[in-house]
Amino acid sequence: MANLTELRNRLSLMNLGRLKLTLTITMAGFLIDTIMSNWMLSSNNGYYESNTTLFPQIGIPLIVLNYVIADQFIPKTKFFDNIFYTLAILQWSGPIQNLLVLLKLTPGISYFYALPVILITSFVILSFSIK
Repeated sequence: MANLTELRNRLSLMNLGRLKLTLTITMAGFLIDTIMSNWMLSSNNGYYESNTTLFPQIGIPLIVLNYVIADQFIPKTKFFDNIFYTLAILQWSGPIQNLLVLLKLTPGISYFYALPVILITSFVILSFSIK
């Protein structure tokens, strides 16, 4: 138990604040998804983009704007902080789906293939931050 407390103190992610930590998690997921998607599409191994209506130049500002506005109005309690972090983790569904397709574990991209991985990760992170 002492090692877990020491690890939590060394990470000190909570010093970033709710908005900065949420945006960091979200944007990291978006960046990894973009890099993986571009690499997979340029490899010419039969991969194609299933959602051709993606416009990151619109999506990124909207994501940031949503989090900034919500951060101003939603109470800063542990419960709502954990909701913010869970929503940020959902942005990682893209990289997880790309990885599942790349490893040929799934035939195509579907949010429901990545959902169990995301839920387990959310549970682990939330239980880590609650204690």
